[in-house]
Amino acid sequence: MKRKAGVFLLIALTVALFAGCSRRKDEAPPHEALIFGATYMTRNNPYFNVLGQGIEEVVEANGDILLTRDPLQDQKKQNEQIEELIDEGISMLFLNPVDWEEVRPALLACKKAGVAVINVDTVVKDRDLVISVIETDNYQAGQLCALDMMKRRKSADIVILDNPIQMSITYRAQGFTDAIAGNPGYRVVYRHAAAGEIEVSSKVMEEFLNQNKRFDVVLGGQ
Repeated sequence: MKRKAGVFLLIALTVALFAGCSRRKDEAPPHEALIFGATYMTRNNPYFNVLGQGIEEVVEANGDILLTRDPLQDQKKQNEQIEELIDEGISMLFLNPVDWEEVRPALLACKKAGVAVINVDTVVKDRDLVISVIETDNYQAGQLCALDMMKRRKSADIVILDNPIQMSITYRAQGFTDAIAGNPGYRVVYRHAAAGEIEVSSKVMEEFLNQNKRFDVVLGGQ
C-alpha cells in the first residue's frame, strides 16, 4: 500500500508540474488538454492495472488525456507502440519497459521528438534518456521479505520466481538471496523466470509441483 501511495503521489506532482510549466510556456488556455502516453510491460498483472488507473485518474483530473498501450511482454511491440504514441502527439510518456536495455530505440525516438519520459517501477539502462525515475527500492524490498520470512520460519526450502530482463524483479530477488546468504537453514531449491505475470507464474509453479519436491516459501516476481 505504501509503495502504491508513494508512486501515485510522485506521479501526481510530476503531472501537475509538467502541465503547469507547459501551459505557461505556450501561453495556452487552461482548458487545452495535453496528451500523455503510458505503456507497461503487461496488463496481465494486477499491480500494473492499479498503477495504470492511478495515472489515468491524475491525468484526467487535470483535464488532460491519457493514451495507454499494452505490449504483452514484447519489447519490439512496445517500441513500435511508443512510436505510434509519438505520432499521436504525446507530450510525456510514462514508461514501464519490457526489457531495460532493448527499449533504447524508443527512448531515442522520444528524445528526438521532444517527448519527456518518466520511467516507472522498472528502470531503464539509459537513465540519461529519461527525465525522472519513479521506483521502489526493490533491493531493500527483497531484504525485508527475507527478514520477515526468517522471523516466521527457522528454516525453509524456497522457490524464487524471477525475470532477468526486468530489473525491479531482479533487484528484489538479489536483496532476498543476499539476506539469507550464509544461513544454511534457508535454501533456494528452484528458481525460474515467470515474466511477472499471474498466468506464467501459475504455469511455472504447476510444472514445479509436478516434480513433487518439498518447499516452504515462494518469492513471487510480481
